[in-house]
Amino acid sequence: MSTLSRALIDLNALQQNIIYLKQHASTAKVWAVVKANAYGHSVELCVKSLLNHADGFAVAHWEEALEIQHILETQSLSSFPPILLLEGINSDNHYRQLKHVPSARLVIHSISQIKSLISLAPKIPIYIWLKFDSGMHRLGLNEKELIEILNQLNSYDHISVEGILSHFACAEEPQHDLTQQQLKAVNHLKTIVQPKNPLMQWSLCNSAGIIHQLSKSALNQTQDLTASSEWIRPGIALYGSFPIDKAGTMLKPVMSFTTKILSTKKLSVGDTVGYGATFTASSNMSIAILGVGYADGYPRILSNQGEVWCQGYKLPVVGRISMDLTCVALPNLNILGPDYFTAGNEVELWGKNINVDEVALVAKTISYELLTGVGSRVPRIKNNIS
Repeated sequence: MSTLSRALIDLNALQQNIIYLKQHASTAKVWAVVKANAYGHSVELCVKSLLNHADGFAVAHWEEALEIQHILETQSLSSFPPILLLEGINSDNHYRQLKHVPSARLVIHSISQIKSLISLAPKIPIYIWLKFDSGMHRLGLNEKELIEILNQLNSYDHISVEGILSHFACAEEPQHDLTQQQLKAVNHLKTIVQPKNPLMQWSLCNSAGIIHQLSKSALNQTQDLTASSEWIRPGIALYGSFPIDKAGTMLKPVMSFTTKILSTKKLSVGDTVGYGATFTASSNMSIAILGVGYADGYPRILSNQGEVWCQGYKLPVVGRISMDLTCVALPNLNILGPDYFTAGNEVELWGKNINVDEVALVAKTISYELLTGVGSRVPRIKNNIS
């Protein structure tokens, strides 16, 4: 049996989202973050759709950069947009392959990466960004390390430091003490770096920073880092998800995760549904069995608490979600008619009618995990409906 589930990708919505986000970014250029298969949306579809809107693309891994390079080579482009590797390169062999991604921008976040770059990379023009750990304490160089590396690289003609980037730990909370500490650290670094490197570019804001105008709010409107940074890095917001701010309601969901009804069934009082008999009918009722399960990315934690959308109705999940199947309760068919819900009806798991952020809240997770978790057996299909 072929899969009944689909991830419908609305590329018009994707383009509208990036245009909306750029309005919050002053004159900054945009790295469109398309790591993890464009957050589960199909990197090929999204990169092609964003070519006329994004100034560059950002990914996590070398293999993702190679994939984007191959996509770009299929397009009629006079030059390739830059591809930012957010984790840099972490394999000796990949340093030697740099010529295969001529527009790569390597993020350097450790001393060991610099040593490998100098000893292993070919003597071709190489463009790097230095990652500053301003307080998140994940990847990144401290202030002393960063300045030492910057000075060291001045002696290598083929290596150019284009910019410095950092990442906010609490971007969704602009008044958080750590946010303000990080801003202070970045501004202090700027006073040291910028006089000797007036062309240095900076990238600080992710989706939350852009929408909140993070630094403007955190600094009581004395500074707006989206205006003073040359590059911004929208990720999840590109795809229409942003659960923590009213500004996010202007974003349009890009993915509609859908399936179809396989069959319907009548239950009598006392009948149970699914593995473990965790749902018992308290009255005579009808259910629909859907062709989707946790192997497709519909999480098992939504058993007996999720909702789907079909034929204008929200239908509650009943019983346990299994690997390939999910059951939902149907409204009173005596009123709607016995054939109102039938095999083949399309069912939305999240999308235009059921917001993925609402599903994530019920599932006790975040939209990032749901979107990137849509299974590989679910085809991504272009479906421009905005």
